[in-house]
Amino acid sequence: MKREIALLFILPFIMEALNYSGKSYYFKISGNNEFTVFNRVQFLNHNISDLNVNPHHNSQNVLNKPQETREVTQKNSSKKFFLDAEWNYDHHMSINKSKFPLFIKKIYQQRLEEPGNMNTIRILFNTNNKNNSSKFIKFDLSSLADEKVSDADMYFYWPLENTSSIFRTAVVLRLYQLDSEDSYENILSGNPDTHKLFNVIYISKAQKGWQTFKIKKPVDNWANGEPNFGLLLTISSYKENKLLTIFNDTNEGVFRTFAVLTIDKNKGNQQQFVIGKNSSIDSIGFTSGCSRRPWHLDFKHLHWNNVVLYPEEGLMAYQCSGKCLMDDEKNNHVNLRHFFNGHHGFRERICCVPKEYFSVPLMYLDKFGNVVLKNYDDMIVKTCVCS
Repeated sequence: MKREIALLFILPFIMEALNYSGKSYYFKISGNNEFTVFNRVQFLNHNISDLNVNPHHNSQNVLNKPQETREVTQKNSSKKFFLDAEWNYDHHMSINKSKFPLFIKKIYQQRLEEPGNMNTIRILFNTNNKNNSSKFIKFDLSSLADEKVSDADMYFYWPLENTSSIFRTAVVLRLYQLDSEDSYENILSGNPDTHKLFNVIYISKAQKGWQTFKIKKPVDNWANGEPNFGLLLTISSYKENKLLTIFNDTNEGVFRTFAVLTIDKNKGNQQQFVIGKNSSIDSIGFTSGCSRRPWHLDFKHLHWNNVVLYPEEGLMAYQCSGKCLMDDEKNNHVNLRHFFNGHHGFRERICCVPKEYFSVPLMYLDKFGNVVLKNYDDMIVKTCVCS
């Protein structure tokens, strides 16, 4: 008995000394000798536990917090943990979501309604409206790397005042891919390169508001090595087909011009995702046996609030906890293994661990100031088992 008590006492310190980089979860023993296995958030090349484990610093008090209110405890930690290498850059200030177009949030909300959609979305902003030549619309494709674009749309806000001579008249919008520095002059002279005219929109009653163009063709051209001189948007009268003006993109903040690029993804084993609003998995009763328990992942404690746009504060990731009893006839394999190992001098501990996971879509800012929507697997515990 003394030997077993001594083993239980030193086990947390032994576990603390182990290298967790290849593990999926870690263990703690509560006052009633109950094993608790905490879910780990999967990272690129290593794992991070939900607690900054320190056996000398009130770890028992943290474990004894009510399950409903337990959160990540890393307030005293200066470390930053990132799910994605694209998050690893200097974050100078908190994200001001009020300066982004409303379409950004709508794109995230739409993803939540399409659990089968696992494609990555990259939202690029016009980088040329800060220069004097704001009549060119230009998107920096540096963040694409070797990704294949399956679709691309450009959104721009037309701030047409009702005092304009073309207000509520028929106009034609033409979007050109500039293939040289003098393309602009050719278009103004009425002799544009028709091969670079790739999209036309007819508007019966011109007024201010958002418009959209398909731009996959120029994006493919740039990705295949053509020089990126940008795009040019012209506005012409409908009847006379006379060039009226060039769209001068000075829009900023919530009216910024942006492109939405859909990135192809291998649709192999997809995971359904959830943000803690699915009633079928949220109604969990508390028992002493192995079951899924609430565990809220607070983005602020992981320093993710300066990079993640949505979800805004965090998510319910859940954890597996509870006793795995020998007389539990629901898992005969576990009981047989426990019995067999006991006859060979080694009493294996049976622990409550995650079995299935949900994936989660996260929308974040990359180092270029662009917005990315990407799915991350194995983020939320779906079911727990004794193993």
